Formats: sequence, C-alpha cells, structure tokens
Amino acid sequence: FGRDIYRFLGGKVPIGLVSAPWGGQSVTAFSSPDAMTDETCGGTVDSSQGFTNKYTTELENIAIKMKSAVEEATKMFRHRRRRLPETSQLWFAMIHPLIYMRFSAALWYQGEADAGVPSFYACHFPAMISDWRRKFDLRLPFYFVQLAAHTTDFSLIREAQMAALKLADVSYAVAIDIGDPASPWGAIHPRRKQEVGRRLALAVWGGPLYGRDVVTSGPIVRGAIVNEE
Repeated sequence: FGRDIYRFLGGKVPIGLVSAPWGGQSVTAFSSPDAMTDETCGGTVDSSQGFTNKYTTELENIAIKMKSAVEEATKMFRHRRRRLPETSQLWFAMIHPLIYMRFSAALWYQGEADAGVPSFYACHFPAMISDWRRKFDLRLPFYFVQLAAHTTDFSLIREAQMAALKLADVSYAVAIDIGDPASPWGAIHPRRKQEVGRRLALAVWGGPLYGRDVVTSGPIVRGAIVNEE
C-alpha cells in the first residue's frame, strides 16, 4: 500500500505508516467506552432506532460467545501466559496513545471475529469510526477491506461492513475474489496481501483524500426488480 501511494505521488513524497494491529479481535476491543455506548451507531441511525431488541439479543449472544471463546483461548495459550484483549483494551493500549499524531487516513482489515453478530457489527463499526474521528480531531478518511472468501460464510458480516459507507469519507477494497483456501496459514489468511494493498491504494487515490479519476472498484448493485410473473 505505502509503496503504491509513493509511486502514485511520483516518488517525491515520503509515506509514513503506523501499524497498530492485533489479529483475531472484535471491533469492541478497538472501540472506546464512548463508542460502545453510542446509540446512534456513529450517526448512521436515529437514536430512537439505535439499540433495538435485535441489538439487545445480539449483545447477549456475543457475551456468551466471547466468554466461551476466551475460556477456550485461555486454555490454548495458558502455557504462554497470554490473555485475549477485552472491550476497549486495545483502544486504550494501542489507539489512544496515538491521538496527538496527525494522520491523513486510516486503513482497517478486520471483521472475522465478529462474523457471528453482523447487525451488532453494523452498528459498532461506524460508531468506532466516528468516535476515532472525534478523539483524533481529524477528518480521517477511512478505508476498510471487505473480507475475503473463507471456508466460513462471511456474506452477512461483509454486508455489515458496508454500513460504514453511510458515513462521509469512507471507502473500501474488495477481496472476495482472492480468497485462498489452500493457504498454508489457513483460509482466513490469503497469501496475495500485496494485491489487497494495491486495491486499498487505488481506493485512497480515487477517494476523498486525492480524488483522482481512477477505477477503484468493480460494478456495484444499486437495486433489483422482482418480476412476479
């Protein structure tokens, strides 16, 4: 990604990248307490329509799943003395310390850990984005990777990711066609990461940050008509 942006700018502008990842985590770990209590889903829904029964049910389900997952992971990593991050822990440990730095944009490649709670994610993902922008006091164009194909059905979580497009200055890169079931690192880790970076670079180059006239995605469905005959 950085190399491609550098080339797009004619090789004359240094590109600085700050990486703050922790694999296999929920969006909740990267969300501040303010984001977690945002009933407007980052301003994408009316507050009266925020946490409906649907979200309440999913909150209960995710709590059960997370408890089970943490217990299982704790058994797996006990010999390494490793505990998995909880809600807001990565926000405080890895994101908040960066708020006085100035960033041109943010890149995001996450979602697998929330595949079981798509409507929950559809609220908390844009809530996190809006909260980051407030905390950093930046416009912060945001670019995410729509999850690649996997042995698990990720169709609903991909749709949930698209809820972030209700916010201004958000774009994405498609990766479904570069799924890699034969990857030695598991299907969830496709090997063609440079292609993912290239597509993100195109999204940035043609997006609100640079606004160049380039093709940044394939065809997008705008609607459908059902003929009952």
